[in-house]
Amino acid sequence: MIIMKKQFIYEKKRAVVLLFLTITASLTWYVSKKNTINEAMHNLDLPDSGFSLDEAKINITNQTGQLMISILAEKAYEEPLNRVLNLDNIYIEYMTDNQNTWLLTAKSGQISEDKTNILLSGSVTLKNQSESNQYPNKVTANELSLQIQNSLVNSENLVRVYFKDGSLETKGIEMDLTKGNLILKSEVYGKFNP
Repeated sequence: MIIMKKQFIYEKKRAVVLLFLTITASLTWYVSKKNTINEAMHNLDLPDSGFSLDEAKINITNQTGQLMISILAEKAYEEPLNRVLNLDNIYIEYMTDNQNTWLLTAKSGQISEDKTNILLSGSVTLKNQSESNQYPNKVTANELSLQIQNSLVNSENLVRVYFKDGSLETKGIEMDLTKGNLILKSEVYGKFNP
């Protein structure tokens, strides 16, 4: 009977020690797991993370809330470190202050963080929706930059400009979409009907 009592006490002590070790191990695991998760969340730095949208529609207004630009993009994704918004397969409707509408299409583009510039690249086309002969009908290039607030389009690359009565090619262009001013920078070649 004494042997059974000693064995019972031994088993009880063993169970208490095992329970204590299990609790200690569980707490250690929990604390280390919690620290690992906290470190991972800190390393993710979520406030600087970006986002992406499929089939995005972006509207940009002026200071009075009037719609200036309506952008449709197959995909829009942010690059927080570069502070730009990238766009794929873009269609832009740009309304100037004088109620003239221009349509722009491109394979890709970037909107600056301050939303003042849009850099378009890859088969860029700019079309005038006005019936006026004051403006070119169409401009094509591999790269164009649109300054939203100034209504200026410019490029340093080869640009083709189409008018009702002809067309021209130039290396570099600056064009005011509101006033219709067109500056051809260099290597200009044109072909017009008499």
